[in-house]
Amino acid sequence: MKVLSFDIETGPAPNVKALIRKLYPFDPDKVALGNATKKETIDKKIEDARRNHVPNLVEKAALNPILGQVVAFGWFDGSEYHRYYLRTPATIGTDLTTVDSERDLLKEWREMERMVSLSTWRAMGWNSGGFNNRDGFDIDFLQKRLILNNMRASEMLYDQRGNMLAKYIDLMKVWSPGYAKYAKLEFVAKVLNCQYPDRPKGAEGKDFHKMLNHKLRVHKANLYFTGDLYETYVIGQNIAHHLIKG
Repeated sequence: MKVLSFDIETGPAPNVKALIRKLYPFDPDKVALGNATKKETIDKKIEDARRNHVPNLVEKAALNPILGQVVAFGWFDGSEYHRYYLRTPATIGTDLTTVDSERDLLKEWREMERMVSLSTWRAMGWNSGGFNNRDGFDIDFLQKRLILNNMRASEMLYDQRGNMLAKYIDLMKVWSPGYAKYAKLEFVAKVLNCQYPDRPKGAEGKDFHKMLNHKLRVHKANLYFTGDLYETYVIGQNIAHHLIKG
């Protein structure tokens, strides 16, 4: 079986604050007031919630395909890494492969998708979504970002009945098949003794876009992303045979 791993990293869209004000306006009626009865206390709770409304949603925007964007896409076939990053001031002068826009990253995803559809490759992600998990993150995020960028949504992922092809496998659901069970990639790689040796300590996906925009941390972002691709690939080699053959 020929296996490749794929992954994305995300961050807030450039116009995230304007999108929040337009699509997720502050609603004082939804503020949790607890047992507050005094007007001054209620007013303070509402004002605090109003002040924190936009910053809180900006902090979570990378998880929302409406407020976020793809900032890195890549795949690994066991011999060569294909990593593409959204260009930032911090990436200038590095040896990273960068692109001008999110649309360019989405084109790279479509190119990988086309390659998989025309070959015997199986594409494996972690919490990515796949034929064995309709609730994963990556593919759903990519589909919505394609639509929001006025690009054709992926069609080669599905059969004529609308079911996702078995070529796309969410390894997290192979490891943790129960409903709503989340397993951290790094932990499972440690359990299976296949950790990426250069994975930076303390780095987390939620901070990836910040690392990519920081001159002193952009190398750390690259190592983190490479580690995700490597560990997903090796885990796929180790456990995919429990799910499919060929």
